[in-house]
Amino acid sequence: MSKVKAFGEAEWVSEKTKELDKLGGKNRPPVKRGDSLKMKLQWLEEGLQHTQKIATASLKKDDNNAKWELKQQEKRKHLPKVAPMAFGRRIGEGGEAGPRKALVDSGLSVRSLGLNSARATPDELARSEASSPRSGSQGSRASPTSSAAPSGGSSSPLGPGALSPYNAPMPAGKRQSIVMLRRGSMARKSLMGAQLGLGKGIPQWRQNITRAKTKFRAVMKAMPALKRAIKSKGSNIPRLDSFGLMLESALGTDLERFGDYQTRLVKLNPKLAEGVAPAAPSTNNTPVSAAPVNATSGTVPPADHTDATTPEADAEERAKALNMMRMLANRQNSRWLEAKEWDMPYTFDATKFPTLLGGEEYSKYKQQVVDMLKAGQLVVQMLAAEETISMPDGSRKATFTQETWDMVRWCCPNRLLATGERIDGLSIGGRQLLALRLAVEKLAGSEAVGKMTLLLHLAEEMEEPVLADLRAHNLYGFDRENFIIVPQVRRFGYRFHADGKRFDRVTDSEAWLSGSGYALQQLTWDREAYIMANNYTARSFLPGSVMEHLKAKNVQWMVSGRTADLARCGIEGALEVDCLAYTLKLAQERGANMSCEVKAVEGLIAARQQNSVMVSTKGDTRAQRLPKETCRFGTDLKFADLQSVKSTKWINDFVASSNNQLVVSTDRYIFQMSALVTLLSKGPQGFHADIDLHGQQVYLSFHMADLTAAPQACCAPLLSKLPLLTVRTHKQVDEAVPLLVAQDKNPAFHKVVSGLKAVHPPRNPMGLRVQPANLTKPKQEAAPVQQGLSIMVFVSDNEASQHAVNLAAALARQDVDSVHVMHACTNEGTIPDAQKLMARFTQGLSSKINSEVMVRGTQSVVDCLLDYAAKHKAGLIVMGSQQMTKGDAALTSSITLAVLKRTDAPVVVTKPSTPVPLECMSRGMRAMLAVEHTARPLLKWLNTHLITVPRGDKLFLARVGAKDAKAQEDHTTKQMLEQFADLAGKKVHVEKRSLVGAQLEAFGAAVRQDDVHLLAIAVPHNQPVPQQAIDMLRTAKAAVLLMKCKPTA
Repeated sequence: MSKVKAFGEAEWVSEKTKELDKLGGKNRPPVKRGDSLKMKLQWLEEGLQHTQKIATASLKKDDNNAKWELKQQEKRKHLPKVAPMAFGRRIGEGGEAGPRKALVDSGLSVRSLGLNSARATPDELARSEASSPRSGSQGSRASPTSSAAPSGGSSSPLGPGALSPYNAPMPAGKRQSIVMLRRGSMARKSLMGAQLGLGKGIPQWRQNITRAKTKFRAVMKAMPALKRAIKSKGSNIPRLDSFGLMLESALGTDLERFGDYQTRLVKLNPKLAEGVAPAAPSTNNTPVSAAPVNATSGTVPPADHTDATTPEADAEERAKALNMMRMLANRQNSRWLEAKEWDMPYTFDATKFPTLLGGEEYSKYKQQVVDMLKAGQLVVQMLAAEETISMPDGSRKATFTQETWDMVRWCCPNRLLATGERIDGLSIGGRQLLALRLAVEKLAGSEAVGKMTLLLHLAEEMEEPVLADLRAHNLYGFDRENFIIVPQVRRFGYRFHADGKRFDRVTDSEAWLSGSGYALQQLTWDREAYIMANNYTARSFLPGSVMEHLKAKNVQWMVSGRTADLARCGIEGALEVDCLAYTLKLAQERGANMSCEVKAVEGLIAARQQNSVMVSTKGDTRAQRLPKETCRFGTDLKFADLQSVKSTKWINDFVASSNNQLVVSTDRYIFQMSALVTLLSKGPQGFHADIDLHGQQVYLSFHMADLTAAPQACCAPLLSKLPLLTVRTHKQVDEAVPLLVAQDKNPAFHKVVSGLKAVHPPRNPMGLRVQPANLTKPKQEAAPVQQGLSIMVFVSDNEASQHAVNLAAALARQDVDSVHVMHACTNEGTIPDAQKLMARFTQGLSSKINSEVMVRGTQSVVDCLLDYAAKHKAGLIVMGSQQMTKGDAALTSSITLAVLKRTDAPVVVTKPSTPVPLECMSRGMRAMLAVEHTARPLLKWLNTHLITVPRGDKLFLARVGAKDAKAQEDHTTKQMLEQFADLAGKKVHVEKRSLVGAQLEAFGAAVRQDDVHLLAIAVPHNQPVPQQAIDMLRTAKAAVLLMKCKPTA
């Protein structure tokens, strides 16, 4: 072998040696004969030359046939391609598949070349060339201009002698296997290749490597999703949605007896007015027994079921049953504290804290408070949901939104200041926020105000006026990202079900709030709070719980208070530095994890007005670890737990032993966040739920005072220098006037008020220093007018019409909507039969359903129905279709589809296969909305006319095609579902569904899974009803609502 000397090199090497060195030298992995790059390029070159000869011959002989063959090759490019190289390597992945990929990209393939195996060699190619004719006249497929091939002829362009199994008819199973080879995993490729005979003899070590690679790719693909799931993992504390089981647990052994009396009460007077206020507790020091009870044993006499025959006897029986229910509830509420022994608490005097420690040590703890404010580690909680003020006319106004001097004018007009001396237009909640802002600025500077986190708890009916007030005053200077709003929904009452021995929710009862303890539990639930977004015009819900949000901000302490405490309107009362510093000292030296500001009062009357008695447990073992002085941590008892015979006797003895002096809570708490998380982790079991009675229904309520009785709680009672100014009645307003006057005369307050700027000024801006229009009469607020809906039901003599009438009666809102049932008959002779039909349809339903029989004469049925709907201004049309399940032909010619095409009103269609029981609708309607870009008007219409929050309705937002090929929710779907959820509002119970697959199958499965009663679909306006909507009407297992919506910009 000749040697060639390279210029500049010291050694002589051959050209082949250089090529081998490029591939790794002598230690390179062995390459099988025919698999080298050189041989593959040679094989590719020969194949291209052969194909060029075939194409040239075809063009010379028949131009049309050649063009047709080239078109067929173009079509083959889009067919599923099978890797022509070895298994375990896709086309284009690495050097071996490169030549074959170029061959496929050029429009040629193993199939077109007529090769017998995916790993054909040049020798095989040569043999196939030798055995095939060089003429293209015997093409396998007849072109439009050529004659058909003779029978038995080959379908390959290489001729009848070529081995071309790809052109032979392939079984369906084998074709599917090839597709799976291309798309499946590496291991599946090897297995299926072995079954097809294409990949025999694959070594076991290569199969093991392939499986390992597949597993590694799957793990790496799943890691991002796992990280996102861990990051977005919500709290493990379940949301408290139903109180039925808790009521059974709270009543304990008195469950059946309590249910027996409640059943008796309902039976005696089923029309008893709902929402009757509970009996007021005793206002003197003598215990009052609500029922004849044995004071020693505490036993209750059994219920007397003697039927009363006179109104007086009925009233006596009702009073007896109600008193017995109250007595049983009070006994269960007091059971937990009757098992303990209580003593007077040791209180820490925060008013003497600066002088007690001295200047240097006091400054150290005060500086810790300042550092927390500057770092944003302090959160302020404002409880405004339950706080109302009773006015002289008997009405109740929300404390937070009440204009301050209007309240003074109504309650004590003789204390009203002159116009120039007062600041009008500020609500009580706004004054407290401004006072808090001034206190933080005075203590830690204006930068601390931007880092201050606020939690505002509101009742659901307070959201709109409060948000409008905050928007008008730019959140009173606080940062939007740190102003968290937590709405609290009202809960219906429960009634005992004697047959099932359980409590069922009564959806037509009055809804009540569940207390401050429920508000604390909301902090541990996901998506219970939001911040104002989009320039204060939308709500942005927190993805997780408030506790997780505060933990991410490294919040250490929380200051909690009520808006009814008007002492918080002062700068000193908005943020009590001395109490905060004292709490930090007690936490470091005594192990306290919370504190409660207390005041000393005289007698039970004052304590009952504050709904609190502060005590401590006798024999508290935790006092042994306190070296300086005996300290018993306090427990805040509420008067709902002091209504039983035994507890009433105890509290009277307790007052007598303390010389009529009691310590009560001011509802101002300071919680250590780590301890609060631990206490709330138990859920409702961490509270002593109170059983309340309103009318003949039973409710549950929770109070944050119960946290002080927990075994892990160490609550230090702090005597505060602030006055006790809890205002809940108009008689208490007079005591708060001096504080309001001092606030309006404060120059700093004047300055901060003058700097308020509205983000979106309302049409009638809430100005400052405005002369009232009338100084003697209070302003009369116009009650919101609820728009009624006229529901039309067109019936005929079939089963579907009965379902339509039942559905319309269930959808109608009581005392708001009207239902009109109409039947069109051909002549007057059929009127009696039609009237009997209408009576049968409306039997047992509300008496407010109007039924009417129309004689259409020569008029068509559709015209008669539409004229009747226009006459009564129909806002909703409900129809039953008997032929909905008989196919498209029957549906197309039906009256239902004709009405859909000609009316602009929303139409609900129900079928015999989709009945909606009335009892299901009474417990809450379950509606599903198909989310599309044009469905926003439909969502607004549903919220306005159909969704009823007190009934417990639930709305599902679903979108089809919501996931990509990787089974992940795409950005567009996620954004649309979030936008529709925000448009639905917080009052509506909304759940989001991302559906995968075809529309009919996806919605059908979702309707069955979520037990949906009504499926709402938006269809284009001024266009025919889409076929997809018609198919949905035919196949859906729920009533379908179609509404024509115009596209929105």
